[in-house]
Amino acid sequence: MHFKLWHYHERIFPVVEDISVPVNLVVVPIIAMFWMRYCPIRFKEKMLWALGWTTVLVVVELPLERFTDLLTYHNGYDWYFSYILWFFSWFIWHGFHLWLNDWHREIDSLFLKAAISLRHISPTLLMP
Repeated sequence: MHFKLWHYHERIFPVVEDISVPVNLVVVPIIAMFWMRYCPIRFKEKMLWALGWTTVLVVVELPLERFTDLLTYHNGYDWYFSYILWFFSWFIWHGFHLWLNDWHREIDSLFLKAAISLRHISPTLLMP
């Protein structure tokens, strides 16, 4: 589905006509994985985390659109739409990730399993 809101003039892969395909299928999922991996647990910290990541991405995107021919906005689309889309996308991806992992983060379950297994080990075995 293509809404013609922005256009990339350069090609990363000669075979792919639309650069949004490799960007949306390779770059964005990698960024989302990093966001999920290091996302804080508390809501206030998560909001600040999302604002920080969104600001960085839009600060990179804005000069690309304004000062280069790599990206062009169309049909009334502007940088603040990207800001809103990125910001809410983090929480949508985070919700999907939690839903997929039975409402807990995988890294949290690893620490929980380690703590439970350490609790059952005798303290004398842990001492050298």
